[in-house]
Amino acid sequence: MKKILCALLVTVLALSVVACTGRQNEVASNSTSSTSVSSQSSEQVSATSSNSEKPSESSVVVESSSIQIVSSSSESKAPSSSSSSESIAPSSSSSSSQPSSSESFSSSSVVSSSSITPSSSSSQVSSSSVAQIYSVSVTNAIGGTVLATQTSGKYGDTITLSSTAETGYKLDYYTVDGEKITGNTFTLTKNVTVSAVFSKVQYTITINNVDGGTVTANVSSATMGTQVTLTVSCNDHYSLKSLKVNGQDVLNEKSFTMPACNVTITVEYSYTAHWTPEA
Repeated sequence: MKKILCALLVTVLALSVVACTGRQNEVASNSTSSTSVSSQSSEQVSATSSNSEKPSESSVVVESSSIQIVSSSSESKAPSSSSSSESIAPSSSSSSSQPSSSESFSSSSVVSSSSITPSSSSSQVSSSSVAQIYSVSVTNAIGGTVLATQTSGKYGDTITLSSTAETGYKLDYYTVDGEKITGNTFTLTKNVTVSAVFSKVQYTITINNVDGGTVTANVSSATMGTQVTLTVSCNDHYSLKSLKVNGQDVLNEKSFTMPACNVTITVEYSYTAHWTPEA
């Protein structure tokens, strides 16, 4: 009986050992398969992540190319939105949505740059085509009037002045902004006021004295409007008969107002003899 019990115990123990060994093998097998699955999944994840990184690289490439396009378009100053779109389009088809937005942003940057450059150049052309106009103001002076060939002109224009003197006056010189100029022309460089200086003419007085006395004037020359006084001195046995200034009788006045011309004074005397008749 003891032998039977011992044999049963040995059998049970052997079965237990076999069962434990099988379970360990199964666990090991499961562990191996899970490890392989885990390895495969990590490889897939790695592959996926590497694939997901590729669009970023293409995005960087697209952005870099778009920046180069913007730079080249701004340097040439001849931007074309259509050419930029053609150069970006191939990359857009192979990239994700993020590169597409960068392409759109780069394209809009190109269009914005092209819209600014022409307007700047057109404003420069416009400003250079408009020349500065300067005014020429004329101020008349006492004794005459002044005229200018132009009342306005551009920088560098030659302005010629002319004048008409009033009776009894003559032109001395022209002025530009109060400064005397030589001649009657000047070069326009700013807004100016032109005028002239006139002076009264000095007219001469000539006296034709004859035998019988002497006529003198208080001045030898005078300007128009000057009052001239004559002094007559008769010799013995003579008396004043006639006194004229340019043919006008001034015998009673013995003075005259100077006209706007030279004058000549003529005089005549009468001889008066003193004699005693014979007895």
